[in-house]
Amino acid sequence: MPRKKQPIDSEVSEKDRGSWLRSVYRLAVAFIFALAAMLMAVFAILTVLDPPITSRMAADFLRGEKVEKQWVSADELPLHLPLALIAAEDANFCLHWGFDKGAILASTTGGSSISQKTVRDLFLWREGGWFERLLETALVPVAEVIWSKRRISEIFMNITEFAPGIYGVEMASQKFFDRSASEISETESAQLAASLSVDALALPAADDSRVRSILSGIQLVRKDQRSACVDG
Repeated sequence: MPRKKQPIDSEVSEKDRGSWLRSVYRLAVAFIFALAAMLMAVFAILTVLDPPITSRMAADFLRGEKVEKQWVSADELPLHLPLALIAAEDANFCLHWGFDKGAILASTTGGSSISQKTVRDLFLWREGGWFERLLETALVPVAEVIWSKRRISEIFMNITEFAPGIYGVEMASQKFFDRSASEISETESAQLAASLSVDALALPAADDSRVRSILSGIQLVRKDQRSACVDG
């Protein structure tokens, strides 16, 4: 019995569907490449230009909350300030490529590195859902490749929130010590670093156990030569 030919309309429909799927695929690939190129350009620009605002600052503005910030160059800051933040937040900052595997495995809260926190504060939002984590995981290696460790540290010091609406070490120093971040002592740097682990309007005292631990961490980071990447 002769085989029936497939209706012409059906053949045309399958061809149209195949053509449509190929077009969607090409558009998706083009979009991904364009997005990647745009992100690379943004990271490249931020190697020389200081970010005027972050996603978190923008969220505060939209909620009508006050945002206080003042950029300060890493060259103007005493070395003990970035070292205090490293000792408090990411002791292996100079050794890893964005993710501290040991800290992640040892922590029940994720063990985020300074690189992760910088990318998160700069580009992402506060909810911390799986999609944000996925974006963070994709962006951190880009930051590590394009930016130097010193630049990552500089951006982190200027965009992290030390108190509600107080962004960066300069504004935090002026608020808590009534002087510039370039003038604060090693103990005061440790107090600022310790404040990142508490939700409070006041700084931890100089004799607080967290502050003493950070001061010890600064010496350990120096001793183990884990400070070279921020020592300009």
